[in-house]
Amino acid sequence: MTATGLPHALRALRWSLAAALGIPAIQLVAQIALHPSGGVHRTVLLGAIGTLEALGAVLFSFHAQRRLGGWLLLSSLAVAVLFHAFTGEAPPWSFLVYATAIAVVMSATAPRTKGSAHAR
Repeated sequence: MTATGLPHALRALRWSLAAALGIPAIQLVAQIALHPSGGVHRTVLLGAIGTLEALGAVLFSFHAQRRLGGWLLLSSLAVAVLFHAFTGEAPPWSFLVYATAIAVVMSATAPRTKGSAHAR
């Protein structure tokens, strides 16, 4: 891939991650709001995870806020892993792919410092 093609690929990856994680998160929050079930603690926790993930996805889709959004998405995935473990379910393997892709976008678009090799 050419140097000019990489930013386009990273942008496409950032947007596809935002959609793949954000849309189901918004659907989860809406479903919980319309049909709460499973007890108050479960409902509140799932609502919080979904809200954190949706907010992270929205911020991740904007170039200027991609790092903050990425951290929120990674945090929501970590909390979701804990939720799955607490309920006795194995978290989806896709979480690893999502976390890795988020880290790639965040590190590839990290601000460059004056002394770094990339800034030269």
